[in-house]
Amino acid sequence: MLFGVIGLIVLGFIYEKPIANISTASLSVHDAVVYLAVFGSLIAYWLWFKGIHTIGAARTSIFFNLAPVFTMLVSSVLGVLPNVW
Repeated sequence: MLFGVIGLIVLGFIYEKPIANISTASLSVHDAVVYLAVFGSLIAYWLWFKGIHTIGAARTSIFFNLAPVFTMLVSSVLGVLPNVW
């Protein structure tokens, strides 16, 4: 993930104007980014690694393989049907 972040930062500075976009973004945009960083990444990974420690890597891998299945189920319930992509 670290190398991905580095690559995205480099590409962001090449193709976008991140400093200008950050300074013109509203407070709700900044709040959303912080929310995604904390709950979508930090807490999710912490719970994932806690699960690995608790039930072991072999049993945890079953849940990892079911992630796309639950993603399709949740998106279908929300009205976004699976497509070719």
